[in-house]
Amino acid sequence: MMITLLPALHGEVDIPLGLIYLAQLLIKHGYEVHVIDLNLYMNKRIDLSEFKQLRESDLIGFSSYRYTMSADVSIAWRIKNIGNSIIICGGWGPTLNPLLYLRYAPVDIVIPGVHMQAPKVLLSLVKCIERGDDISKVRGVIYRKGDIIINNGLGEIPNSIPDIDWQIIDKIGLELERYLENGVLVVPILGALASCPKYYSVPCIYCSIGRVIMEYRIVYANEFPNVIKKLMHFDVSRIIRDIKCALTYFNEALGSKLKRVSFTLVDDAVTPVNFIKLYDCLVNEGLIDDIGFIKFQTRPEYIPNIIKHIDQKYKTKFIIDIGFEFFSERDLSFTKRGNDSKIIVNVLKELRKSKVHWTGYVILATPISNASDIRDNIE
Repeated sequence: MMITLLPALHGEVDIPLGLIYLAQLLIKHGYEVHVIDLNLYMNKRIDLSEFKQLRESDLIGFSSYRYTMSADVSIAWRIKNIGNSIIICGGWGPTLNPLLYLRYAPVDIVIPGVHMQAPKVLLSLVKCIERGDDISKVRGVIYRKGDIIINNGLGEIPNSIPDIDWQIIDKIGLELERYLENGVLVVPILGALASCPKYYSVPCIYCSIGRVIMEYRIVYANEFPNVIKKLMHFDVSRIIRDIKCALTYFNEALGSKLKRVSFTLVDDAVTPVNFIKLYDCLVNEGLIDDIGFIKFQTRPEYIPNIIKHIDQKYKTKFIIDIGFEFFSERDLSFTKRGNDSKIIVNVLKELRKSKVHWTGYVILATPISNASDIRDNIE
């Protein structure tokens, strides 16, 4: 069985980490897997029918976000006109709005879940389809049967995140050189699945992850305490192995075209405890000198305990992405951010003194914002 996977059409040139996890499990079980990243063709006019994989695949899977739905659905319709492949969709968009994809797109099956449920579910689904069995037996899928939508619930969250086999890239046809920018390759590495403690207490009201995890309380019921442990687990040993393997593989694969490898830690809110674990391993094992930089995301109140642990000579090795969100006290309170503007202002002062590299983002308004709130957020 041939399977072709496509990342969401977001326009960024990012190595599709999630699809690599899917591909390595499917290949391990004997399936032929290809990945086509249409984000690499954003400035070109292409005929999708020219891709042999899209014409001949038995199954085509694509990921989608809510904000990429229109583009992803447009591509799905074009793919549907090429052949008779079964189309499967997963990611944030289908997880939060499965009916939109099943009723208004040529999607046959949705795999909900954004915390590594998909690999095991997709493998079970592929085996089921290959045998010609009824997919109602597969846990973790939502599908159309005539005019009826059938929801088989969520798949299981794995006990641990597997190591990445970067050599899988050689087998799936990913155009590796096109992810280089001026000789620099930025490689995504998965941290914890959901490390922010607020997800499990009082999540920010606009937070999609918080909303999904609140639903997990119902879906996983008595298993939820164990689910929390899985989601918050920061396996620093596995992360270091993934980094080491990435450095070896990409240096060999790209040779003289590669000047340096940098990393993005895919983790919504790296806590000080988790950062210190990672930092100490990078320094103690000498990896800190082999990488360009590591970018990671965190909350403002975590900044002081993070930056004070970074030695002066390694300050340029980290880029911290900080979600300030709001400076207006009313907006901070309304959205249940868990901090106030004084904390954020003090964090900004510490960042200026520390001389670490950082980026920050702010949301300009909420449904209750007035002109004063918007001015506070902008200024």
